[in-house]
Amino acid sequence: MKLTGYYTIQGAAMTAQAIAQGASLNITGIYAGSGNRGLHAVTLTQQKQQLSLTGRRASASGLVLEAALQAEDAGSKYTLTEIGVYARVGTGIEMLYKIYRMDEGLTIEPDTDLSIAFYLSEKLVPADQVNVTVDREGYATLEAMDEAITAACDGQSAALTAHKNDGGAHSALFAAKANAAHSHSAGDIGAGTLAGQVAACANTNYTAAQVRSVVLSQNTPSGGQNGSLWIQYA
Repeated sequence: MKLTGYYTIQGAAMTAQAIAQGASLNITGIYAGSGNRGLHAVTLTQQKQQLSLTGRRASASGLVLEAALQAEDAGSKYTLTEIGVYARVGTGIEMLYKIYRMDEGLTIEPDTDLSIAFYLSEKLVPADQVNVTVDREGYATLEAMDEAITAACDGQSAALTAHKNDGGAHSALFAAKANAAHSHSAGDIGAGTLAGQVAACANTNYTAAQVRSVVLSQNTPSGGQNGSLWIQYA
């Protein structure tokens, strides 16, 4: 898709006036259209939607305007064929300053999330003589996304570096962990089922109430440990 810019008749006159008077050229709006206006036109007769001015930057030969088209802002489906830039010199009358024609039409449908960034060059008027009102709200250009990604990565890198250099970063976490060789008292066991075969502690305190190991067998008692119970059955 190729975009070619042409000065309208009044746009060329405005450029000459700005240069001669050393006045500012004020960009007042950029609009998408579906017509094919001649250079004598003062408006876009098939104007469809306004583009958002998302930035301006100086180039080797003048100025580049950054504009974004958001399909969801269109009132209805249309074919984009041209872009019109409106401007005025100083506080003068606003007029169609420049027309950018596309070499092929592009269908714009409002029920899609299509977003297009346009970079429109201005070569005759020095960059410091062009005033542009920038509005980034609601629009994500490739440059803006790159800036956001870079800022996020820088922030994460700084946070990771600080965490790495902090010798006590995990001290509070480790302090809350139990030692691998820790034990629990009987009072900590309130309910549940033991996962395996557990033998009671062998001891000779036979009169104390305690958990005891019990063996059920048809054989005559043999072996065993102090305090264990052997029950022989037939």
